[in-house]
Amino acid sequence: MSQQTSNEPKASETLRRESGGYGVLIPIEHPNRIERYAEALSKLTWQEASQRNSLEVLFNELSELTYAELQYYYGRRVSSRGKSQIFRLIAWSLATVGLLIPLLSPVVKDPIPPNFLSYGYIAFALAGSVLLADNLFAGTNSFLRNTKTQLEIERLYSIFSIEWHATLAAYDAKPSTDTLAKAFERAVDYVKALHTTMGTETAAWETALEAGVGELRGSMTAPAANRPPKTAA
Repeated sequence: MSQQTSNEPKASETLRRESGGYGVLIPIEHPNRIERYAEALSKLTWQEASQRNSLEVLFNELSELTYAELQYYYGRRVSSRGKSQIFRLIAWSLATVGLLIPLLSPVVKDPIPPNFLSYGYIAFALAGSVLLADNLFAGTNSFLRNTKTQLEIERLYSIFSIEWHATLAAYDAKPSTDTLAKAFERAVDYVKALHTTMGTETAAWETALEAGVGELRGSMTAPAANRPPKTAA
């Protein structure tokens, strides 16, 4: 059985949060991962004798960056899924109360509490407010975005890994500068696709946030617009 080489990516080191100075936890998305990446690449040499090893290191460093992004979106996915479930449960409970109040009014013993039916409208309004909070505070929409982004990154990385190892196999069969150039080109294309995917998620988040804020402003101005005009004394 072959032993793991020192150049292979240490996923366990990337996927956990690292401890910073004074016991402060450094989030997985901290920019220091780019610093480590640049430092690792600066030590590579591309003389003929070291090209094969340098290609392995390049792949492993790109893998480390990918693992960090996957962990980030997975963490956001789990967090937003929990928020979504809580928000939707509360909204469902309030909407159920709103539906039950008109149905219960005929069976409530006299005297019926004053403005009894109004409580149903209040429950519906609160349910709508909770659904709005679900949109604003990283709930259901965030869960869907993070899940989609995580799956897309996994797809990109799976394809990149196969193509990269195919390139290495071609290099091993016949080392050449053309094969080396193809490896560089494939790495650049992968990084571009990776950042395009993350940029798409950020743009979708911005759109959802603006829509949520607009809906919040509309709900705040609606009561004032529907308020009856004051009569002159």
